[in-house]
Amino acid sequence: MNQPETLIVRVERDAGGWIEVRSSGAVRSLWVDGPMLQSEIFVERPGDLPQAVNRAMLAHLMFGPAPSSMLMAGCGGGAIARWFHARAPGMRGRAVEIDPAIARLARQYFDFPATAGWELTIGDIRNDAGLTSHRWDLILVDLEQDGLTPQWAYSAAFLGRCRDALTRNGVLTLNLLVDGADRFARAITAVRSAFPMRTLCLPVPEHRNIVVNAFARRPDVAAASLRVVESQERWGLEFDSFLARMRAANPEGSGVF
Repeated sequence: MNQPETLIVRVERDAGGWIEVRSSGAVRSLWVDGPMLQSEIFVERPGDLPQAVNRAMLAHLMFGPAPSSMLMAGCGGGAIARWFHARAPGMRGRAVEIDPAIARLARQYFDFPATAGWELTIGDIRNDAGLTSHRWDLILVDLEQDGLTPQWAYSAAFLGRCRDALTRNGVLTLNLLVDGADRFARAITAVRSAFPMRTLCLPVPEHRNIVVNAFARRPDVAAASLRVVESQERWGLEFDSFLARMRAANPEGSGVF
């Protein structure tokens, strides 16, 4: 079968490098400096996510009630915000993006929600009032600098601020990109120290990403297992696969299992 032609919709250069918006059949994507895929959407299907990493970052939804609020550290193309707006219309969200060009393209080409209850702010999440003035059901940290998650994003200080900004059933999700076992060990140790016995790692096949979920309170895995089919129908995500990979990647006693 012939692959759809990839078209360059827009090219820009800013302080962070080259940014491209590409279109290939039903998919629109955002790329930074050529090989770095930032975001992907199905143009006509806002309730579905083509990118495996984005879907894995939502695995926590099988463990609790639907979130009603979300703080995003890093917006990218805003695919997850768009997805939540389609799947959970009553949700409110705030995205904090440090790059003005990325934020503008998220609005212009990737349908970041332009409705009441959603906002996209230019700034550094470390200085954002949302971490101190509100409580969030979901804090999603998806940050990249030179191909890696910045080390401050898994520092004790930042993790503590995120923990304190969660609601009683809240979840912190960190899309972790590291360059070796030593740095991963430092990162996961820091998360487990901030959220003792309340963490789950989810590797993403064929990607370097490891999604780390940290829960304000320990989730009930047994109950979530019984609801997998129902949850998959509600959210359109492959929770059975997520759960199997979590069981394989999280040794007994390492966190939730």
